[in-house]
Amino acid sequence: MKKAFSIGLPAIIVLILFLILLRFVILPDESISQAKIDKAKKSIAMEKGNFIDFLRKAKKENRKYTFINIKGEQILPDDFAKELDWRFKEGLLGFCSKEDKWGFIDKTGAVVIKPEFDQIRNFSEGYAKVKLNGKWGYIDKSGKIVIEPQFDNAGEFHEGMAQVKINNAWGYIDKSGEIIIKPTFTYAAGNFSEGLAVANDGDKFGFIDKTGKWIITPNFDLAGGAGDFHEGLCDFSIPFKGWGYFDKTGKAVIKPIFEEAGLFVSGLARVKINKKLGFIDKQGEIVIEAKYADAGHFSEGLASVRLEPNGKWGYIDETGKLIIDYIFETYDFLENPGDFKEGKARVKIGKNWGFINKKGETVISPRYKSTYDFSEGYAVVSLWMDQKDEKK
Repeated sequence: MKKAFSIGLPAIIVLILFLILLRFVILPDESISQAKIDKAKKSIAMEKGNFIDFLRKAKKENRKYTFINIKGEQILPDDFAKELDWRFKEGLLGFCSKEDKWGFIDKTGAVVIKPEFDQIRNFSEGYAKVKLNGKWGYIDKSGKIVIEPQFDNAGEFHEGMAQVKINNAWGYIDKSGEIIIKPTFTYAAGNFSEGLAVANDGDKFGFIDKTGKWIITPNFDLAGGAGDFHEGLCDFSIPFKGWGYFDKTGKAVIKPIFEEAGLFVSGLARVKINKKLGFIDKQGEIVIEAKYADAGHFSEGLASVRLEPNGKWGYIDETGKLIIDYIFETYDFLENPGDFKEGKARVKIGKNWGFINKKGETVISPRYKSTYDFSEGYAVVSLWMDQKDEKK
């Protein structure tokens, strides 16, 4: 027995590390999975692009991509692109040609930036990061290269700044491409959020302002992690103690007593107590009882929840009242129901995905192999290879 256990231990360790990677590294704004992986907001920079590309490749087999409008009408021929990015942003959507090059289309499906890049990411503040010949740079909405591909890795622009990697260290540039904060951060370099970005000094982290000055002293353990500021608060953890929240001065305004802690949305944050999830307010008071096995964040006044690990999902409001009954199934943690976006949430019924409204009524029938949230009036979906979509 001991021998069998010792042989299997490395595999178990690898599996655990892989699950941790899924849990903490994939970013929701960047996530292309169906997952409700809230720690995706833990933007501790950001070698995650390669892992996202791995997941994209894993998901794109045996499916065709298109996008639909709010009526469920298909806009793009499903043989147009080899792959689509996961949402419209600033009016444009990334697509991959059959020659494995990336460009952008508009909401009519017209090509506005030719597919000539090795990789791309969504537009943010008018710029999109693109990869050419192994280096990252930035283009504008005309497709013009405005910052030459020269970086080993790069982030999106947030609040006028983007993190870039040069010689194994991270720094920040402005929209002219000028280095504003020298690349000295070896591990953490997050997006700027409410004027601050997470950064590291050795094995500790804190928060810097846009000049690179430490505003919150780096005395937190990287193993604990920290996310962006949302509504003036940021979650943090102390190993072997718990999760809490500090304000922009670094003061712990909610003590680290929770097993998990999510970002604040509409004054509420999801936390874990005794292995169950509930919601607190900004005073740290429990306002929705911690009784759920799984829960999403609140979005447009509703949050997805389920009572048992393998149970069905429903939606509650900000008082904890069940608004949409527990009727939606999930088969693994990558298939959790979506948040409400533009009045609709994606849900899985049987083996297919569709969309419901806030009354729980099906408004776009479940006929898709996968779906992504609505963004700017449209949603990216994928069809089964032998499927012809029906316009609703």
